[in-house]
Amino acid sequence: MVEYGGEAPVRWHPEPDRPHRIVSLIPAATGILAALGAETSLVAVGQGDPSPVARSVESVGSILTPGWERVVALEPTLVVVWDAVDVEPLRRALPDTVLLLRERIETLEDLEQVTLHLGGVLGRSAQAQALVAGLRGGGFGLPGCARGEGGPTAAWVVSLDPIVVAGPSSWPGEVLAAAGARAVPREPATPWPTLSAEALAALGPELLVTAGIGEAGHARLRRLLPASAIVPVDGDRFHVPTLEFASLAAELSARLATVAARPPCTDPDTTVHP
Repeated sequence: MVEYGGEAPVRWHPEPDRPHRIVSLIPAATGILAALGAETSLVAVGQGDPSPVARSVESVGSILTPGWERVVALEPTLVVVWDAVDVEPLRRALPDTVLLLRERIETLEDLEQVTLHLGGVLGRSAQAQALVAGLRGGGFGLPGCARGEGGPTAAWVVSLDPIVVAGPSSWPGEVLAAAGARAVPREPATPWPTLSAEALAALGPELLVTAGIGEAGHARLRRLLPASAIVPVDGDRFHVPTLEFASLAAELSARLATVAARPPCTDPDTTVHP
């Protein structure tokens, strides 16, 4: 088995003329494979993978603790896993002609890197480069907004017990910036900072973006921050890195514009278009 995890180009020489058989245990990678036209090579995914193509293939169990014996029995040529997963059973069981691609997809940069890796592995580098170009198409980066020079402030609330928010360096934080808002707190020590109720209230975000909080949670947030507008979103769509980044940002920007006291950042040189 050839094992790879890192930023350099993947070096791998599969068996000539053998069709790919791919097990994807990262939902975002499943979406990339489909976008690269490799959906017919997919033989299994992890449980709960929301990708449409995942519905027509086998599930091998939890994304973090899959059934490795079943993975091996499928005779894959490529297995894509989270870089923190214990893959020792695969190291012992898979032949040298199989590539184990260990990746982490938590940010836009991660998504781009894995897209290029998979494109190279599948011999579809040109398609992968086009996908990456499309991700930043319309000008992701939003220099004005990302530096806090425009747009409303927003706290993306992930949970309430304890209060966890998405920082600027997280995937939701990147979507928020691309939508023209400023994630707070601005400089957390972690992409997912935990805040006290007092700390969140002191930040005074103009917007509260929530996913899976429910009405009771929204009521708590209204008591804590009565002047903040609440914008619920679908966590399954907005929390998972996806090639639909620009569309998500455009959708969120439109929703924020309907409730924000001041409009999202709309610098014509930095606006993301679907």
